[in-house]
Amino acid sequence: TDLKMRGRTEAEARVPVRAETSGRVAERRVAAGDEVAAGDVLCQLDRGAREAQMLKAEAEAAKAKLDFEAATKLRERQFESATRVAATKAELDAATATVAEAQLELDRTTITAPVSGTVEDPMTDVGAMLSVGDVCVTIIDVDPITVTGQISERDIGKVHTGMPAHVSLVTGEEVDGSIRFISRAADPDTRTFTVEIEVPNADNTLRDGVTALASIPLDPVRL
Repeated sequence: TDLKMRGRTEAEARVPVRAETSGRVAERRVAAGDEVAAGDVLCQLDRGAREAQMLKAEAEAAKAKLDFEAATKLRERQFESATRVAATKAELDAATATVAEAQLELDRTTITAPVSGTVEDPMTDVGAMLSVGDVCVTIIDVDPITVTGQISERDIGKVHTGMPAHVSLVTGEEVDGSIRFISRAADPDTRTFTVEIEVPNADNTLRDGVTALASIPLDPVRL
């Protein structure tokens, strides 16, 4: 005997990829429906001002290095004080830190995918101005995909995690999965328990938000 459960597919994760610095979108390299891998470039913000800041920081660091090296050589010949050497070393350390900060800020203009998945709305447009925290694109991870439904309190004792399930989607796909989660408490209004069935979706053919019917073969009752 199979237990039937109606439900809906849900993505494993929905990740809004946000800007970590402000800037105008110079390029958006993906469109809705594109498959991306973790690390792929999604949006490129304008680099002009930050590249200029980087060049300025590098020039100041180079000068600070020359000053420190000169002071060190003069100190070795007793022509410079230890205090002066320490001061130039502090200036070099500060300039080096400024270069690192400028490089980090420049790197932030390139927005990459933190996870693999499929690109979806909402997403930004080329020419738009992004502030820190604004969304570049949204990525949904649908491998595995989850079929979430409800099972009544009279039937919940018949199922357990790990049980196999066959899922028929309204879009025509027939897939197999297994129960990975059963809620510990019933919904007080419906007296049903939430059950999640995990279904492999390596080729990303199964979509998020599709109506599904799951058939769960029940263990035979021992007499």
